[in-house]
Amino acid sequence: MPRAGHISVTFGSKYLLVFGGHDHHQFFSDWYLLNITNFPWTRLRPSLELPPCSGGQMVWLSGRGLLLINDFFDESLNMYFPNRLF
Repeated sequence: MPRAGHISVTFGSKYLLVFGGHDHHQFFSDWYLLNITNFPWTRLRPSLELPPCSGGQMVWLSGRGLLLINDFFDESLNMYFPNRLF
């Protein structure tokens, strides 16, 4: 599915983690993992539910986990929610 505004990070030598984005019709809060050695995509279902993302930064902290800072624009409220840290 084509999308824009997602955020991603590489970790290890063979993985790309992708979160959120939009398809110009709706915003997403889903996670996908790409194995960049043979290119299968896997949908992840973490226990932590995050609000939809339309941009931001993601950093893999080796051995500690993930730092996620995302932005979101709610079209129904016409409001922008910047720099949320998770």
